[in-house]
Amino acid sequence: MKTIKYLFFLIVCIVVAALVFFNQEYFLAKVALSVTVKDMVYTIPEIQTIVYFGICFFLGLLISGMGTISAKLCLGRTIKERDADISALTLQVNELSTELSVFKNDPYIKKGLEDKPMALPQPDSTKAIEASQTGVESNEPAKEQSAEAVSDPADQDTPKKLE
Repeated sequence: MKTIKYLFFLIVCIVVAALVFFNQEYFLAKVALSVTVKDMVYTIPEIQTIVYFGICFFLGLLISGMGTISAKLCLGRTIKERDADISALTLQVNELSTELSVFKNDPYIKKGLEDKPMALPQPDSTKAIEASQTGVESNEPAKEQSAEAVSDPADQDTPKKLE
């Protein structure tokens, strides 16, 4: 990428040099500019035309450079603010992680966690337990049914009590 930039810059310089070389009479001629503001007239001493082009070129570079510098200063300020936010949030994360480690290492909390196992029942085992309790074997989980709705072929001879 750098070589492409250098080649492009070299080509532009060659074109400008060729333009100036083939038009030497115009660029080397001395011209006096006059500035008129209301009633005041100011005449600038005679200068070669190429100097006017150079002055305009460097003024353009200066103006564009000022815009770039102000943009960089604004971005620098924003970056400093964001860095401060990041460091504050990092401190907060560290504080919260130390608080969490205190809770994890507290013997009373550990004992409470050991007393109550947090294992979740497996879906297949819950279906088997529910099927054995209700006497219904199905792929869907058993729903709570009233005593009237439950029909077991073995219990048809005995009357059921309604709760």
